Amino acid sequence: MGNYGMYDGELYSHESHDIKDHELRFHLKPPGSYICNDCKMPDDTNPCLKCPYEKCEFVIHKICYKTMPDSTHSHKFFKCKFTFHHNPIPNRGDVYCDACGDDISGYSYRCDCPNNYHDLHPTCAHIPEGSTRKTEKGTILELKDKENSKCLLCRKKYPVESCIRFTGWKWVARKRDWGFPFCFSGRKICYHLKCKNKIEALRR
Repeated sequence: MGNYGMYDGELYSHESHDIKDHELRFHLKPPGSYICNDCKMPDDTNPCLKCPYEKCEFVIHKICYKTMPDSTHSHKFFKCKFTFHHNPIPNRGDVYCDACGDDISGYSYRCDCPNNYHDLHPTCAHIPEGSTRKTEKGTILELKDKENSKCLLCRKKYPVESCIRFTGWKWVARKRDWGFPFCFSGRKICYHLKCKNKIEALRR
């Protein structure tokens, strides 16, 4: 997604900010640790808008700021269509993101499947298709679904231990890019989406 004509350092208003006369400053790179006021997800590398007043801690992801209620979205990993919701979905119990496995407690996307429904955080849903990541050694990682290999960061197959058989999305290297020692051990260079997000946030 682009920056919607938003410029780094400029001020913008937003209806979900309780203090109406406080405009939000757009940051192309997050200025520090935060939790998005609307999707309730912790800080990451996504652009955000933050209240410039020192005692005000209101911060919102750019994606959450611009996505309108009831707008739809599709993703290559799913055949269904997703609808954006500002409010928690009633009567669905505990809900987790089908991409990263973390709980959903704020803004989210919900698919239109009547039984086997799926949910996504806005920041997970809008990872650009075809996007890649790099390891410190320059190995190219591609986003995959239903990858059973263990994550090299947390050493676990599942991102959420309570959700057995839920693998979530993972950044995975192509076989020809495994390199030493993985080319001999047969282990894939593979990282959970949530684990990779945490590492990138710490390194920014």
